[in-house]
Amino acid sequence: MPMPAVVRALPAAEDQISGATYGSTYTRSHGGSTLHWLGVSLRMLPEDFALRSRYGIGRDWPLRYEDLEPYYRKAEYGLGVSANVADRHYYDLSFPEGYDYPMQRAPLSYSDKKLAARVDGMEVTLEGEPYALKVRSYPAARNSIPRGAYAPLTLSALTIRTAEHMIAELKERIQ
Repeated sequence: MPMPAVVRALPAAEDQISGATYGSTYTRSHGGSTLHWLGVSLRMLPEDFALRSRYGIGRDWPLRYEDLEPYYRKAEYGLGVSANVADRHYYDLSFPEGYDYPMQRAPLSYSDKKLAARVDGMEVTLEGEPYALKVRSYPAARNSIPRGAYAPLTLSALTIRTAEHMIAELKERIQ
């Protein structure tokens, strides 16, 4: 007998800096994360576009990271991605001067902080090179604290609109 999908809304977590709240959900069902998107919104790395040239494997893309960068910004705005540009520079990603994600980075969870306390600064060696470990957050299209005049789509707005209205609004945001 198939296991029924269970969707639970977690109580609103409190942002430890500003006191603002944000909510989250999780799904427990066959299929795992293919049934429930957590909003992970990573950009490809510049090196991903030149695998053949850099590493002798795969193929090079016919375009570069810089060609897609403006579209990443539009998509991040349309989705309401929460992250801080300052946290992303360790990946050699480039952002235009003055750009930041539309929503502030969601605070690290309790378990992230506990893990970071034990792991941050720990050194591992890969192919003879030492690397220091660091627990980091990732850009996510999730509820957080909006920057400036950014106004995220609210849950109440999503529940009363038809899919066509939501698609039209998202298209308008990214144009």
